[in-house]
Amino acid sequence: MTTALREPTLFDPPSGALRADSDAAFAARAFSHARRRLALQLAAAQDASLPAAFGCSSMVQYGACELDLDPRETQALLEAGQRLRSLPRTDAELVAGHLSWRRAELLMRVVTPTVEKAWLEVARDLPWSTLRQQVEGARRGRPPRRRRATSAGAPARA
Repeated sequence: MTTALREPTLFDPPSGALRADSDAAFAARAFSHARRRLALQLAAAQDASLPAAFGCSSMVQYGACELDLDPRETQALLEAGQRLRSLPRTDAELVAGHLSWRRAELLMRVVTPTVEKAWLEVARDLPWSTLRQQVEGARRGRPPRRRRATSAGAPARA
């Protein structure tokens, strides 16, 4: 049996583009894993009073002096690491690669253990810009707004 070759269409990406896309997706997942690990390590280092052992007065100073991190980045990662410890589902989604670090950081602004599951469901289904809008309009510890379906099946504005 011979297999007929399909003529490429205008919408088929070239094979090099598919490889580049795959490589970029792998790098993005690795970035998320690295950020998660650094956030958790910074939180653990603070618990162990690590900055003092290096002559630093704070984790922010330690991050700048020892890790070459921007002070705001250090503070954000430290806070994320502390919050992530109390959010096991979010952490599991990061580890599994089902949630990017960018989305996790966004969610950690409003998620608490009691509303974590609901926010993760929303985070999986919404495009980035819509998720960002939901988070920006939400209060910490409150569940996300649910979108009502319209008669056409598209989500209605809540």
